[in-house]
Amino acid sequence: MPTPMRSSYQSQISTSSHHEVQTCKADVIPANQLLEAVYGKLNDVANIRTKLEGDGFLFDKGWRALLLNKNVAFKGLSTIFEQCVRGAGIRVNECIVQCSVHGLESKFPNNTRPDATIHLTKSSFKWTCVQIDHGDVCLYVQFKTKNTTGNFEDNTSKLLWNVHHRFRSDPCCRFVCGLTIEDNTAQFWHFSRATVMVSKPFDILKDANKLIHIFVGSARAKSSAELGFDPTITCITKDPKALERYYAIQVSDNKNKEENLLDKKSLPRVHTFITHHTISNYRAVGIRSRGTWVWEAIEENQQDTIVVIKDVWIDADREVEGAILEHPLCHGCVLNDGDRDLTQPLLPSTGTTSFIYSNVAAPSRDPTTGSKHTSEKSVGSPPNVPTQKPAVISRRGSCRKHYRIVFKGKAGRALHEVDSPRDYFTGLLGGIKALHALHRAGYIHRDLSTGNVLLVKGDQGKADHGVLIDLEYAKKFPDISEASHDIRKGTPQFMAVEVNLRVFLFLPDVDLPPAVPWFHNPIHDTESAWWIALWAYRHADDMMGTLFRGQGTRTGALTTPGMFRRNNSALPDHARHSLNDWLQSIQNQYKELGGLLLKQPHPFFDYNSVFNNAIKFIEGIVTALLKEPGYAFPGERLASVAEGSPPTHQKFEDDQSSS
Repeated sequence: MPTPMRSSYQSQISTSSHHEVQTCKADVIPANQLLEAVYGKLNDVANIRTKLEGDGFLFDKGWRALLLNKNVAFKGLSTIFEQCVRGAGIRVNECIVQCSVHGLESKFPNNTRPDATIHLTKSSFKWTCVQIDHGDVCLYVQFKTKNTTGNFEDNTSKLLWNVHHRFRSDPCCRFVCGLTIEDNTAQFWHFSRATVMVSKPFDILKDANKLIHIFVGSARAKSSAELGFDPTITCITKDPKALERYYAIQVSDNKNKEENLLDKKSLPRVHTFITHHTISNYRAVGIRSRGTWVWEAIEENQQDTIVVIKDVWIDADREVEGAILEHPLCHGCVLNDGDRDLTQPLLPSTGTTSFIYSNVAAPSRDPTTGSKHTSEKSVGSPPNVPTQKPAVISRRGSCRKHYRIVFKGKAGRALHEVDSPRDYFTGLLGGIKALHALHRAGYIHRDLSTGNVLLVKGDQGKADHGVLIDLEYAKKFPDISEASHDIRKGTPQFMAVEVNLRVFLFLPDVDLPPAVPWFHNPIHDTESAWWIALWAYRHADDMMGTLFRGQGTRTGALTTPGMFRRNNSALPDHARHSLNDWLQSIQNQYKELGGLLLKQPHPFFDYNSVFNNAIKFIEGIVTALLKEPGYAFPGERLASVAEGSPPTHQKFEDDQSSS
């Protein structure tokens, strides 16, 4: 299967001044439970505390190092770290981490400066306590001298933004921790691609054992993997100011084995690849997300073959992409010490709470801190478009597995980068044919967009053709299991209306309709293709543009008889008739399926005809365009203006089923 090699998106991370506001849900966990899950039990904590008290470092009034630095808030935190480490019998110079407090003179990339960090003592770069890289941090600290609601919100916003930045900019991060302190009140945080957990508040003076647990637990780590770093991917860039970083990535080739039957005595072959271009990381944006990174790379010691590597965190019970596709070069779950790399399971929670955070720091009510935030675009996100909101995991607490897949293939362009109308629909035609092949193999795609259909150049005289990529959300169909993974996901402008509403809109009108459980089906995928076809003409007039600015107009166009036909006079002849007839075909198919659904929840339906009709109508547009070689899409070209740039993928926080 041909594979995308390089998009024309900007390959450099750029700085943007727009204001981003995000929301994060966290599960509240008893502090001891969360600390033991992250660092293990600290059986000698009482002895360590006794030694600290005996040495005069800790007494009734608090930590001596903090009392000696009253004029500079928490300046003594790094001293307390060293005291705890020595109290545990550990030589400070033998630790793989150290604690640094960062004053105004400290420098972090993009000015996202935390108040303090626990970070690796050795780095790919020559960092100092004054200049630290986010990629070395295993715990962020934000603190204030006064315990007020405003200070807590400010600390939380800054912590979450630092973690948000870390996850979107560092593929080596498996998980990371945090600590917020307001006066003596603290909370410990754990962030992974699946869960955000925060401890109940504790007092760092009255309950000093917990602070000791955090510091000693970090210092006793034998490897960086224990602290959230990925040992299978290494940054090989030596210049900290480089616009793009390069990595050596290990991929365990598990394609010939069941992933749940791994034998530590006979582990899969490991391939090492060297990246030389980041194709995309815009789906790594957000704290809880699939964390998808895509690189162009070469295999180590094999310079002649260019490959694409995809790194993603998917639900642990999901079928992997390599099991669906034919002939990936290699693929497999990331292995950490011979075991599958999984996120920390959600611990028993006492409740959830939501936090709002922003790339612009809230006004500080405590002059002792001065953290700053700036925003940046992620690689692969279209120019002039604000970075997409993070995809929020919809099944809270589900465990995720870390997975990589490698392809050989030709360079491809996403449809929203294709200028030629004929090429655009040639690419879409190939995408629909691939959807049909996917259906015949027993799957549905569920995430069709202009970014997931590529136009690939043919070689040796062969014609250009379209291919379908990104099967992260593909699932078996039909699937009537309880873990059916049917939630709203995809790009809102291309999402089938029924998928957005999660309801069947074309059921017959009967007096006592039976309850019909909703499910994603192949007609929804072809409806997405119809919206992609129409999207090319969204500048034809205001009516066409309105269809992509709100769900209400899209619902009306689909469900109100004749509405679209009455309002599309601005479309060119070659498109108007085909799109009219194609929409009518989709509506009829929905009605036919609706009638069957009243009789049984998963009826037999000829979905092959759904794809055949879609192919027929797109072929009609391509044929008509052959007769109009000079035709250009109306309005400004697709990716050249902010309004017309590719819409972004989203998942929806109100869904509680599996992703």
